[in-house]
Amino acid sequence: MEQLLLAFFGLPIFAIIIVIVAFFAAIALRVALGILTATLAGEKGYNRFGFFCYGFFYFPFAIGVVILAQPINKDASKTKQDDEEIAEYEKMYEAGTLTYTQLCQKKEEIERRKYYK
Repeated sequence: MEQLLLAFFGLPIFAIIIVIVAFFAAIALRVALGILTATLAGEKGYNRFGFFCYGFFYFPFAIGVVILAQPINKDASKTKQDDEEIAEYEKMYEAGTLTYTQLCQKKEEIERRKYYK
């Protein structure tokens, strides 16, 4: 058997085993890096499977993208409370207690609060 492998691959059996072990170790490392990328992306609200594939094949770029990505707030729709708060600020603007700039700032704060935790 060893003669057959030596003739077929041109390598001794222990060299073939080392190559096979190194191959599976590299695959295991890529899977671990893909899982790391997917976990971090999932915590921010992104697609875990997509970032697993991205991290598996292009880990250095994927981890950079995940670190720099803004979190997604899935409940980004306006709530009744937000509408009431905006209406209250508009009444204050009409009454003269807020300037137009302050009104715009308050609206921006409400919008930001919707999208970021």
